[in-house]
Amino acid sequence: MLPLFRMTQITLYKTPLLISLIVLLGLTLRLYQIDRESFWFDEAQTYWLIKSSPADIVISVAEDVHAPFYFLLLHYWVRILGDSDGAIRLFSAIFGILAIPVVFQIGRRLFNERFGWMAALFLSVSGFHIQYSQEARPYSLYFLLTSLSVLFAVLAYKRTHYAWIGYILSTVLLLYTHNTAVLAVAAVMLFYLVLSWPWKPASLYPFLLANLAVFILYTPWISVFVTQAITVRERFWTPTLMGGDILRTLTEMVLIPGGADIPRQIHSALLVVPSSILLLTVPSLGAKEKKMLIALAFLFLVPVGMNLLASTTIRNIFIPRVLIPALIFLPFLWATPILMDSERSVSPYGRKLAVLAMVSMFFISLIGSISFLRHNSKEPWRQAAEIFQRSYKPSDVVVYIFPYNEIAFVRYLPATFYNLPAVGIPAGSFLNLGPRRAQPLNAEDKDETGVVALQALKAEKSRLWLILRHSPTSRKNKRLINSTLAWLDANYKSVTELKHTGLRFGLYEPL
Repeated sequence: MLPLFRMTQITLYKTPLLISLIVLLGLTLRLYQIDRESFWFDEAQTYWLIKSSPADIVISVAEDVHAPFYFLLLHYWVRILGDSDGAIRLFSAIFGILAIPVVFQIGRRLFNERFGWMAALFLSVSGFHIQYSQEARPYSLYFLLTSLSVLFAVLAYKRTHYAWIGYILSTVLLLYTHNTAVLAVAAVMLFYLVLSWPWKPASLYPFLLANLAVFILYTPWISVFVTQAITVRERFWTPTLMGGDILRTLTEMVLIPGGADIPRQIHSALLVVPSSILLLTVPSLGAKEKKMLIALAFLFLVPVGMNLLASTTIRNIFIPRVLIPALIFLPFLWATPILMDSERSVSPYGRKLAVLAMVSMFFISLIGSISFLRHNSKEPWRQAAEIFQRSYKPSDVVVYIFPYNEIAFVRYLPATFYNLPAVGIPAGSFLNLGPRRAQPLNAEDKDETGVVALQALKAEKSRLWLILRHSPTSRKNKRLINSTLAWLDANYKSVTELKHTGLRFGLYEPL
């Protein structure tokens, strides 16, 4: 027996202490410089949304493409801890940290404590999970509730008292946290059905009744969900899905998030490590362990597969953050060498290779997460606001190419700057979130290039602050950006400029 598998014989590795250390590691990684970067656009949208009343929050998310539960919870959270970047992101970090012991319990209940420890350890260093545990959006809560739904499904399979009540509550809250949770719920249902095969009335009837209860409790939101789905199909912002996008998204989920400073060639080559775990470990397991891993695999295959199907046939929603419930399968997959300890048919050489692959995967994940935490860079709205406050003059005008970006920029300005004169290109698309923060000068202007309004400002010799954020996702938007920038370059000179991936900010003076 390998020394790695004698952990229960060492006092240090008794369950409460070891899980505490694993959670501490996860906490450290998720809290590291959590407020270093500015809110990016989606986080700024969260900031303004939670300042509304609970009723207005529900109305706003219903008119968009989101679900209300996370935003309602955060609304009350900021009343206690304030609305700083760090306080708001801490809310997501707590959900990310809580998911670690939940994953431990799933592994422990399905297999054994050592397997649960290792799965929890892999989740604690998952860069993909860390990324969304540091973001003021619903994704860490989305993952936690998916994990709880899976845990209660396991407990129900084990005939634990009141497990179905926990399943109903966690699954309903999951559906009210994110609209793509319908895919995660389908995955959890298949997970239970595979786990409980061959089906018997004692296991099947409670399952059907519990899911009927979930459906009934979700009924108030179903009409909203259908309307939002139609909105996504007809006018969602994402471009057409390409093969490279699929590979990039899956690589970020499996290995290292996109913000890490690791060359793409190395990143892709590292895929051999998880592949080796599959090749070396899974075929050697017994029938019972294989059935459980197949059941767990549905937690990955269903959200990813159905998302991919919808993205290629209806509208592209194959976005990394939307796939976060599928992450739950990976820590268990990386931990499979632990299960080889009970398989006597496996050679010592095969066990050593599997353990080497598992240890390698751990250090790859840890190094990738540290690299992500050190090098990840979000849109620098805080820096842009500081530059603006130092150089702004009362006669200046802000030019928003796509006016909804106002909410991210004004997030970092004092209230005295809320009523700035502004031009929106195209006109009239300022978001109605929070207080009125800009006075659009060309609200009635139907010229989509905005040149009419800009020519008037040039005649008045106004200085312009240009704010352009987000890569164009349509030919129309590309033409709008190119025509506006071409006009500015021909009629104005750049005085101050700040560039970042997806963001261009600067001061222009007339020639």
